[in-house]
Amino acid sequence: MIKMRFIFLFLLSFFCSLNAKDYLGAWYDPPTSQNLLSITKANDPTVLRILDQYHALPLNGVSSLEARVCVLTELEKALSQIVDSNPFHKTYKKLSGLVVKKKWYLSQIINLYQKEDPFSDIKVLQSNIQLLTLVNKISFDFKLPVYWGLFWLEAIDPCHRFLTKHYMDWVKSKTLVPFFVWLETKEISFEAIQVDYLSTSEILDSALLIEDNLLKNNDGTVSHFNHDNNEYIYVLSSDKKLFVKEAGVRHRHTSLTHGKPVFGAGSIKITNGKITFIDTESGHYQPTPYHLANTIYILETLGLDIHDVDVKYYDERESVVFEKKIPFMKKYYDESFFSTLNQTFPRCNNSSDIFGI
Repeated sequence: MIKMRFIFLFLLSFFCSLNAKDYLGAWYDPPTSQNLLSITKANDPTVLRILDQYHALPLNGVSSLEARVCVLTELEKALSQIVDSNPFHKTYKKLSGLVVKKKWYLSQIINLYQKEDPFSDIKVLQSNIQLLTLVNKISFDFKLPVYWGLFWLEAIDPCHRFLTKHYMDWVKSKTLVPFFVWLETKEISFEAIQVDYLSTSEILDSALLIEDNLLKNNDGTVSHFNHDNNEYIYVLSSDKKLFVKEAGVRHRHTSLTHGKPVFGAGSIKITNGKITFIDTESGHYQPTPYHLANTIYILETLGLDIHDVDVKYYDERESVVFEKKIPFMKKYYDESFFSTLNQTFPRCNNSSDIFGI
């Protein structure tokens, strides 16, 4: 009970401070009437009745999510009337924000199940096998330690969470309930890793231009991403545009791509418009040395001066990390290699039924 009180108080204070774009923790349900009464004096009978109605609904299919959205709509209307008559009622105002976000989340899940192929945006056409798709396999990190992977699932999740462990539990349960519906019965911490998928304008702000053999920002200034102790990530998109962003807990490569295929991804350092370091460090895409060589080749053909650059990559064939200069990468660029790329480094193109949707 103490834990539930803490979570609810946290969510009430947290959600009211978020902007419309940020749906961090939107998967959380509104409190039960009992929890609400135990921590506040908010005792409106209509609100309490609707809360009881909401939590009494079964969770056995997509239709059950639709029923929840209908009840949340009723609850949203009741809370709106209370807030309109008493704008200073903080508890109901914050609860209303929580309800709006949960309703948004469930609506996104319902839309997901209505799509013919939820993964269509993140698949790569077989005719362009030079492109990297998101890794779609389960791995274990002994340092953290956590299970990770299945980034296709992160891409279609409305909140873009790391759900690998939950997916494994869902498979073990052998339930016939679809994954995201089943997930509604599980408690997922608000501390769960949730990647921030940037808006279109934010992504465009991260794009770099190539002018006079140098990388420049959108405002025409020379790019510089080489501050001490800061990590910068890059992606080379399928239309051969370079995007760079400072890395963070919520800022990963998919922040820039929304899970779409890319030519290359990793970490990068840029000093006075010139790349000084580039690698293949991307758990989401796991580029090979060949993809890095191809990225460098594409940037050169676009007019960027790349010479004395430090590169770092993992060679799967030799199971070792190499740190070398650009000339050593030339051995990896071979047009004929890409004709067998899928066989050498397979990429999973599972259909949507893998996640029970």
